[in-house]
Amino acid sequence: MKYNTIETTKESSPAITLKRDCAVDVTLLLKKLKNHLGIQTNIELSRVLDVKPNTISTWKRRNSLDYELIISICNMLDIDLNALFSTAYTRNRSVQSILAVPIEAQYQYVSNYHKEEFLDKMPKCSLPFSFSSPDTRAFQMAGISMSPTLKEGAYVIGEKISDREKIEDNTICVLISKLRGIHINRVTKDPNNPYILNLLNDNENFSNNIVMPIEEVAEAWGVTSTLALDNIKRDH
Repeated sequence: MKYNTIETTKESSPAITLKRDCAVDVTLLLKKLKNHLGIQTNIELSRVLDVKPNTISTWKRRNSLDYELIISICNMLDIDLNALFSTAYTRNRSVQSILAVPIEAQYQYVSNYHKEEFLDKMPKCSLPFSFSSPDTRAFQMAGISMSPTLKEGAYVIGEKISDREKIEDNTICVLISKLRGIHINRVTKDPNNPYILNLLNDNENFSNNIVMPIEEVAEAWGVTSTLALDNIKRDH
């Protein structure tokens, strides 16, 4: 998964003093920071903060933090410090965690999509809003065949389509085929045979559309939204 990268310069700044009248749950704070940045792992966070990965582990173990660094990053990205440091914010905020399938895990997903032990090990994506369907999943877009509708590397959010025959015409879907892998395409039904799906590319430079029988589809997810994880860079 891509992570947000922040380019910083060494500038003199006034010392920041934070009174700790109440205990700060560092593990929880770092989790909320990762949610704001759109990343998941401590390694990704260490790159954003420009610290060693074991530094973050030490912060968690000691329940301590480089507050000046965290506040500087939050100010740069316009992240609400009250939201980050407030425990009440976490309790009142609607956050839903969904399974995410990055490009590098898609081959394994095709063979193991029905195995709970495999799905439990897949990365999760926590988002600050809930979904209308409890069965929602994120898949990363590989390639530019759906450009400009979908960016390469973006994640599409899909709601599971339980009845494959109810795939709506001219909608973007994630189709799981054990024969051909994962396809994220615009789907239309063949006018002469409703059990045949045409997988179309929005990029006019890609004419290699795919014809897929409905019976070949092991899983179908209707795309409802996208998450584009672009790099964030500081203006100079």
